[in-house]
Amino acid sequence: MSISDSKKISLVILGASGGVAQAFLVLLAKYRSMFSNIVLVDRNESIIHSSFVSHDILNYFFLKHNISDNNIFDLIKSLKEKYGSLILLDITDYDTEPILNACNYFGISYLNCSLNDSKADSLKDFLSKSHSFIKRFNNCPHVLGLGMNPGIINHLIIKGFMEEGLPSEFVEIEYDSGKPTDHIRLPFITWSKKQFLTEAIWDKTSFCGDDGKYIQLDKPAIFTLVDTREYIQPIKKLQSYPLGMLVAHDEIIIMSNQMEIPGKFIYAIHPESLKKLQWLTRSKKNVSEESVRVLRNDDNSRIEGSDFIGVWLNYEHKKVCYHVEMGHPEVKGSNATLYLVAIGVLAGLVTFMEKPVLDRGVFSVSILNNDNYIDIISRYISINKTVLN
Repeated sequence: MSISDSKKISLVILGASGGVAQAFLVLLAKYRSMFSNIVLVDRNESIIHSSFVSHDILNYFFLKHNISDNNIFDLIKSLKEKYGSLILLDITDYDTEPILNACNYFGISYLNCSLNDSKADSLKDFLSKSHSFIKRFNNCPHVLGLGMNPGIINHLIIKGFMEEGLPSEFVEIEYDSGKPTDHIRLPFITWSKKQFLTEAIWDKTSFCGDDGKYIQLDKPAIFTLVDTREYIQPIKKLQSYPLGMLVAHDEIIIMSNQMEIPGKFIYAIHPESLKKLQWLTRSKKNVSEESVRVLRNDDNSRIEGSDFIGVWLNYEHKKVCYHVEMGHPEVKGSNATLYLVAIGVLAGLVTFMEKPVLDRGVFSVSILNNDNYIDIISRYISINKTVLN
């Protein structure tokens, strides 16, 4: 697959009306010529009414469809018959395996943002599940984990390894200080409700210890809090530093396992929202998606603050951090979190198209050409480096 014959390839996007997809489609307009057709698939039509998407430039087809285990195979078959050579980009929170299975059967490369498995109790079996995919789905190349984390963070860790050598451990840090300009009573976030609640409340949390060994704790991330001053103060001077949740994440398991070193992810949201979420978790048996509000800059609401994310690589005599940051007010019709994920999706997709390095099988986003990937990221946001000796 190369850019010269990519015009014969159509791009199908599942979950096209979701937050990440809408941010991604804003970016995709610049790369429209890479694909013969763009097909948007979702159960609701909000994307076709978005005032922030360049509908004329994208010149897409929209298919209203509600994905289920019973119809995913027929959907992929019909898309293959109608559009021929395809790449399918899955930006849904639907289970990965049924869609990957159907794509692989028809020889369609499958790319997604994360490995979703509604039947799993935690990320404990993440590696074995992904390894089983490698053996089973090898009709063409597939890539998992395009986005910010996993995605951008994986490649920042690789960048650090190439520039500084193998660290003794790494710590991913994110602080989303996003807050609505209007007063609301609900807890607020800037990310997928389902994925956020799964990571923060519904599942028990984890990290990776010595030799990359997976360690699961007996409580959720919402009650496993860490002082972020150590990780944020060298980069950002704040009046106060938030408590961050120790959160289980795909990229921690992948990179810790590959490098055989400890790794963890500390995720801080606005302290006001954290307190509301803790109260809800203590007072209710089940915190539902309806209990949380997702913040976006649109005609009805505005957001202040930013999303800062980076990774500290620890060495014997120094610490190195690669980090990026985007202000929420900078992103119209969306927010900084969704936009950063969309940048990672774009970098993964374009690198997959322009710099083919893959054989048949299932791969992590880490396998993509790092220089090309980082170059695309840098077109949209600055990658900063901080060194502490």
